[in-house]
Amino acid sequence: MKSFPTPEHRRRWIENLLLDLREGRAGDEDVSNLRELLLDDPDARRDYIRANQLDCLLQSVPAVQQRQKRRWILPTAALGAAAVLTVALVVGNRTGDRHSPDTANADPASVSFEIGESFNAVADGSELADAGELGPGEHSLQSGLVELKPAPGITLVIEAPSRFSISHTGGLKLHQGRVWFESTANAGPLRLTVADTRFRGFPATQFGVSADGDAVVAHVLDGKTSFAINEAAEQALKGGFRLRAGIVELADEKDFDAYAATAEIARRRWEVHFKRMVSHPDLAFYLPFTDYRSQGKVLPNEAINGPELPKSVVYGASRVSGRIEGKGCLLFDRPNDAVEARLDEPFESRGFTIALWLNASHFSNRINSLVTSIGWEHGDIHLQVTEERRVALGIHEAAAFQSPRGTVSSGRWQFIAATYDPASGKAALFVDGRSITLSLRDNGIPRRGATPNFGDFQIGSWSEMTRASYETPPGTSLADGSTRPTISRLSQRRRFEGRIDEVLVFRRVLNSDELARIYEESKP
Repeated sequence: MKSFPTPEHRRRWIENLLLDLREGRAGDEDVSNLRELLLDDPDARRDYIRANQLDCLLQSVPAVQQRQKRRWILPTAALGAAAVLTVALVVGNRTGDRHSPDTANADPASVSFEIGESFNAVADGSELADAGELGPGEHSLQSGLVELKPAPGITLVIEAPSRFSISHTGGLKLHQGRVWFESTANAGPLRLTVADTRFRGFPATQFGVSADGDAVVAHVLDGKTSFAINEAAEQALKGGFRLRAGIVELADEKDFDAYAATAEIARRRWEVHFKRMVSHPDLAFYLPFTDYRSQGKVLPNEAINGPELPKSVVYGASRVSGRIEGKGCLLFDRPNDAVEARLDEPFESRGFTIALWLNASHFSNRINSLVTSIGWEHGDIHLQVTEERRVALGIHEAAAFQSPRGTVSSGRWQFIAATYDPASGKAALFVDGRSITLSLRDNGIPRRGATPNFGDFQIGSWSEMTRASYETPPGTSLADGSTRPTISRLSQRRRFEGRIDEVLVFRRVLNSDELARIYEESKP
């Protein structure tokens, strides 16, 4: 590293170098030196940020725009020339936290974008691998979709066919194609260059940009971004608006489809997850609810390695759009809505795992049934949620467990997974991939070491007469001379109200890493 000016001359030195960048006089070594200084010296970073903030402020004052020859005013063009450098500051500083405490001494040419996931992506003639990297230089994405992680909290999704460049300092320039940007609330900003337009994405933002020659279209789904065309001042572009042909206008519904970055990446991720689940060697029962448009009332068991089972039957519950765009789920909103299924497979040696996604409307019933054996006899399994929002797992005459109050929420999708090992008598609960403490519950039933087995079971309800309650209306005279009763109070008290998506039963106890992976690859 070269020697730098003393602190009293540092600010002027930074301004001079930024002006050299604007005029094209600065070379790669100058950029490297400035980046090293910014990574190593907090005061230098403050001077750099102050210069950029002052310039943005002064650009909005017409009288000041006439005095841009004064060296302490950083012209807008300098922002464009230094845009790549700004990305390098954000990426380099945060990447250092992730990889090595000595990143300040790293070679700038080593800056690369991590590949989060590759969905059949082929770039520069080679297939991209998950957890790989894309280094500096121009790249051509010939097919598929790739998710890039330039910095913590920032995701870029690029769809083929696209051409883009990554600078040795971590900047991104889109030449042709489409790119989506998504950032979390604590992420740093990201600058993206497309033709003659520069974009700056703020934290908690989703926006998409497409480039076809000089034609640039951008649409902000959520949050806000800013843009600048050539040397013009930055302008804001907020959620629900788009930029087309240099004009900011209200977006229409098609834009949401064209730039649905989160939905697209979630759908692709779920497709990979679905293919892995159906062939999982230990999956005994699987209802994925893949298509909400189908209104069929029978559902096959999709687990390839599961036992031969009769098809599950949907009674009352409606097929609606699920947690991921393009797939379905079941809505339980009437008394006795249920799915009836069968899994007669005793879980003797390796235990079992139940997992599902739910989005509850509320938990106003005393007990809200999720997946429960019909009846409550030797070895029957019940997974339920109480009105206190505790998750309760019971195996008749074996064990009963419950989680703390407030374990689950209403009004949002959550992934619930419960495991039980008969050999040890231990159970575990995971919510959204995180382990939740379970305590033993005394339900007054003697423990006789029963072997867990679902047998005939229901999803979304607990009633011994769900089928009859739909096929035979209340008050109908039956063959034995009795009258069909109304829906039982017990059934109403234990029904679930809300949406259930993707129900899985494994014939062994899955560990925390396996369940965390299922959550990550199937989350919305």
